[in-house]
Amino acid sequence: MNQIKYIYLMLVSFAIILMLLPLLNSGFFGDDAANSFINGNLQYNDQNLAQGILNNIKIWLEMGRFFPINLVIINCIFAFANNLILYKSLIILSILANILLFAYFIRIITNSPSLGFLSMLVMPILFQFRNFHDPILGYSMHQQSLFLFIIISLIFFVFYMESTKSRYLYISLFMYILSILTYEIALPFFLLYCLISYLCCAKKRLFFILKVCTPHFLVLLAYLLIIFVIQINLDIPTISDDTSPSRYSGIIPNLNIEDFIITFAKQNIAAFPLSYQISNHMFQASFNLNNIKELFSTPSIFIAIIYFVLSVIILNYINKEISEKNINELNVKCLLIMGLFILITPSIFVALSTKYQKELYWGVGYLPVYISYFGVTIIFICIIHHMLFRISLYNKNINIIFLVLIAVLISLTGALTYTSNEMVIENLNHDWLYPRLIIENGLDNGLLKFVPENSILIVDSSNPWWEQPGFYLMHSGIRLRSVESNGLQSKPYLSDELPNEAFISNCSGIYTLRFSKSDDVFYLRYGSQSRESGYAILGEIIDLIATNASLNIITASDVYVYIQKRDILISPNNTFVEGYWKKNESTSNYEPFRIKEDNLKLVSSGEEWKIFSIPGSNIIDIGSICIYSIHDHTSTGPFASSKKFKIKLLNGFWETEDWSGTPTRWMNAEANISVTAREDCKATLGFSAQSFYSNQTVEIFSSGEPPIRIAVPTSSINVSVPISLAEGVNTICLRVSEGCKRPSDKPELKNADSRCLSIAVQNITVT
Repeated sequence: MNQIKYIYLMLVSFAIILMLLPLLNSGFFGDDAANSFINGNLQYNDQNLAQGILNNIKIWLEMGRFFPINLVIINCIFAFANNLILYKSLIILSILANILLFAYFIRIITNSPSLGFLSMLVMPILFQFRNFHDPILGYSMHQQSLFLFIIISLIFFVFYMESTKSRYLYISLFMYILSILTYEIALPFFLLYCLISYLCCAKKRLFFILKVCTPHFLVLLAYLLIIFVIQINLDIPTISDDTSPSRYSGIIPNLNIEDFIITFAKQNIAAFPLSYQISNHMFQASFNLNNIKELFSTPSIFIAIIYFVLSVIILNYINKEISEKNINELNVKCLLIMGLFILITPSIFVALSTKYQKELYWGVGYLPVYISYFGVTIIFICIIHHMLFRISLYNKNINIIFLVLIAVLISLTGALTYTSNEMVIENLNHDWLYPRLIIENGLDNGLLKFVPENSILIVDSSNPWWEQPGFYLMHSGIRLRSVESNGLQSKPYLSDELPNEAFISNCSGIYTLRFSKSDDVFYLRYGSQSRESGYAILGEIIDLIATNASLNIITASDVYVYIQKRDILISPNNTFVEGYWKKNESTSNYEPFRIKEDNLKLVSSGEEWKIFSIPGSNIIDIGSICIYSIHDHTSTGPFASSKKFKIKLLNGFWETEDWSGTPTRWMNAEANISVTAREDCKATLGFSAQSFYSNQTVEIFSSGEPPIRIAVPTSSINVSVPISLAEGVNTICLRVSEGCKRPSDKPELKNADSRCLSIAVQNITVT
């Protein structure tokens, strides 16, 4: 019998790993994107690993948080395992360890190996990868480490209750301390020890239960005292205070009952299978699930078959244990209480947070949803056990029908979850993996060898997580003075690091700068939409017209182009570069240029990459440069499609928001768009728009033409208007006649958003 159990264990472990395999195709996501170059940051700051950890602990202490074990784990992981595949493999192994220990805990509580196997099978179908706040795709195995400490502590506490050996209590206590020092949300799990002591105490004596749980309770009180002392000594407010700039916003509570209940419901629902897909309108194009054929891909069919077969086997095993009365029915009921506790306890803390009351939406919970997955699993297996127990009293055929229905539901849920997870990863890779791979490869292949030490790098990037000096130092060996970028963190392009003498003028937030050679200010732009192909453009900046949020016009000299393609040596002459450059230095007129690979100067090359420089001494509008491939004398463009117009949002727009997969930006009362044209022409400006709060009118100005007025309702409409464009850079102005409104000024909205909003704009095109 033990050999059969071992086979079951191997088969279910294989199914778990199979469900998690898409992780190996993902990139560094969320906080991992910044933590992954810890070695570069340590080198840049002249610190060793211990100094870096202590510095991180100090930073978080000043914000009122004390979780040193988590910081030790993060730093050690990325100091010794910063290889992407190795890191993702460690995540899979950590999750497998969590599930195996969890199944073992269920077994020793219920005396049922079959329920343990069922929990292992159910767990992976709850793991829904998300575009936001995902505890598996990223965040340095934070939740996996936390659950590992918690479950080991609970297991050894059961050992202690069954044997009264003190060493088991000490191990349990030590692991509980580690869990608290990993994440504060472990504090209330103290109550689980009380429930376990109740289960294991034959006479259910209250005094005994309180006695054995006292050490864990004292640990809880000691931690709370430490936090209180820290906050008092650092003058950190212990109650809600939005005005405190030092306090981490995630621990600022909001006791509004309505906000709490809604957030509590969002966090709990996010732990249930398929909640993410359902809440985002399953089969929606943003998740690529609208194509029904993809639901029946070979991997998903394979998953469904494996899950169906294993479900039937394990459910039969449960039936056998029920008939032999091997399962402790009372403990199964108490296990159900544990499941409810594990589900809702993390949600209570998240729901109290002002930060997450604003951030969470249906289907997306914060990181502790990972812990809640285990609570949902317990609830599911207890319900299935109870129904099988009840049905076993009736006709055997009914039992078989029910067993098959459960197996079908589990297998279909597993297949759908697997397919969705693959699509989410592919969607995320376009922002988190492919661009980063191309710039890492470019740096490793010597792209920055043209940049002197202590230079300033301005990166035309919308994802600044890794746009840090430590990242570039780790991959290139070049120590930069600063790296400027803009994007998700709203970091301004124009920092104090830029030389003051370079500033020429400031017109309504649009700055004009001119740099000399000795300033060593460089421009970098890169892009990729696959693992195999991509580009990077590097040049020393001469003139810069920009806002804190956008780079409008950049001229440069000594421009270098990095190109990576799988077939770059097989098809040696299939690339050309085009853009605009000055006709001569004495004029401000630009003319288009197109240079084939034969006429580019090859600087260096490798098996799948080349670095070129653009010949000549012309001053180049580096922002206009595009790179194309030529196959059979036609443009196919693996790096960028051949476009007649280039569009940039200049000013007047708020940060990008994700509206069901569509990038959307709210306008202020007035906004400007830059359109670069290759020649004088008539064109059509198109976009989708909807007004905030009430119907409004947008006026569109182009090239001195009379404004075109469009009525925009509060529902989305498609706008298409003719515009006149001159060769070069044109500015299109959008102005809302009624101005903008703040959500916070409208009491009926119950929205604290203080931005001034007019219309939301999507899918801007010029044709």
